Order: sequence, then C-alpha cells, then structure tokens
Amino acid sequence: MIRSAALSVALGFAAATAAGAETLPTLNDLPETYAGTFLCGAGEMGMTMQLRDIGPLPRDCDPNCEDPAIKHAAKGVIRFFPTIVNPDAPAGAFTIEGTVNYTRSARRTVALLEMEPVDWIEQPDGFGASGLEYQLLFSDGVVTGGYGRPTADGCFAMKVFPVPGL
Repeated sequence: MIRSAALSVALGFAAATAAGAETLPTLNDLPETYAGTFLCGAGEMGMTMQLRDIGPLPRDCDPNCEDPAIKHAAKGVIRFFPTIVNPDAPAGAFTIEGTVNYTRSARRTVALLEMEPVDWIEQPDGFGASGLEYQLLFSDGVVTGGYGRPTADGCFAMKVFPVPGL
C-alpha cells in the first residue's frame, strides 16, 4: 500500500511537471509589440520592439540539474525614433536575435531576454546598433512589469510596455 501510494504520488508529480512544461507561457503568448524609450549618450530615444519566441534550445546542464530556467531562441526587430524631449534624434531599425530564459514560479513567469543586433533595416549615419538585456514579468498572459537596458557603452536604461494588437 505504501509503495503504491508513493508510486501514485511520484507519477502524479511527473504528470504535473510534464503538464506544466507543456503549458509554460512564452513570448508568443504575449503581445508581440512593445513601445517605450531608452537612454543613451545621445539622450532619450523612442522605440518599438517586436519579439517572437523561435523555440527551445538544448539545456545547458545534465537532465538532473536543478536549473529552473528553460532557454529558447528568440528574434525580433527594434525601431528607434525621436521623442518630444529629443526631437533631433535619428530614426532607424535593425533585427535582433538571442535567447530568452524562462523561469516560472507559482504566481508568474520571468522571461530574461539577452539579444544582440544582427542586420540593419535602416541605419542612420554614424549610429550603431545595440544589444539588450531585458526582464519581462508576466502572469496569465499579461505583462505585469519589466526592466532592462541596452548593452552598448553609454546606454543605461530602457523601459517598454506591451502594445496589444499592433
């Protein structure tokens, strides 16, 4: 009886874990487009960012490790433009690729984005592209917070908000 109860608990945990893995929310469950600003040496810049989860990557550790993060590939597009406080800022756009590490707790999922620039779509004269590190917090398909920064020298803050349906 004890063995069958232990086996039932173990099988129930395995099924719940497998079911949880199947329902792990990803970037694709959130709005695709975000809008906001970033700050660099040239001042405040407006931006939009479109993101897509491309799918899972191999785990960085053996199957018995306790690393709760699930790593996926991601790609997207960043567009930047002048703001009211910086009307002379240039406009441009470039593609980005990288990874998103998902960590799930009982109440929310954290998506840690580490992205690098790939190709220019529209490059203004004398302007360079930057990667980014950004953390999105979400629960039940709703972004509940986020913070991060561009990775280029001289850049230090970035804040974006989801723009559903754009």
